[in-house]
Amino acid sequence: MRYGMWDQMKSMLAEVHRKYAGFPGLLFGLGSFVDILTDAFQFSGDVKYLEMAKRPLSGIKEMYLIKQPQGTATPGDGLFRISCDYATGVAGVMRALHRFSHLDQADFVLDEVASKSGALDESAPANIQRRAISTVA
Repeated sequence: MRYGMWDQMKSMLAEVHRKYAGFPGLLFGLGSFVDILTDAFQFSGDVKYLEMAKRPLSGIKEMYLIKQPQGTATPGDGLFRISCDYATGVAGVMRALHRFSHLDQADFVLDEVASKSGALDESAPANIQRRAISTVA
């Protein structure tokens, strides 16, 4: 998406429309699926990608959220223990959930590459976000 190769993304976007994956994390799990679909919405303006993101979101909720009196957590890499790290643990999962619900821009990719190539319209997300939030909510 960031390099202006939108046509090549369609098969990958279909693959991340999954409810279940081996891990919940941002690097290798359902959190990354939510993140990619949020990107797809921001690049295309098509609300269907936000709808598609609800499927991996429900998988995170059903399979991986561990509710405890102190708060909610997720297992990390290998699913052996609760992890708070960004790549495989709850920090990354919560970041993906927050990004989806607030439609924030990506925070660790080279979006300036996309803006130079013309793939990203800097004014579009703010206008589209208001419509999308009311549609998704």
